[in-house]
Amino acid sequence: GLGTNGTLPRYMVESDFDYESITLGLYQEWIELDLFNNGLATFTEADFIDAGLTSEDMELIRFMAVQETGHATLLTNMLGETAPP
Repeated sequence: GLGTNGTLPRYMVESDFDYESITLGLYQEWIELDLFNNGLATFTEADFIDAGLTSEDMELIRFMAVQETGHATLLTNMLGETAPP
């Protein structure tokens, strides 16, 4: 990346506060992921259309779910083996 003086950034927990903050963020990512996946599982394409949305909106929700998976993975990796399941 730019501005790293040739060194790779280190994403790691260095204090109890860091651990608790990142854990809170991880729970938030799981809530968001569940929201997107549950919405797609609960509502049909017809339900979306009835609400004034399109199949493209459903694809955007799927895309956001993939992003949330990435966020949860990043935070889990930062917490290491003690990350909450």
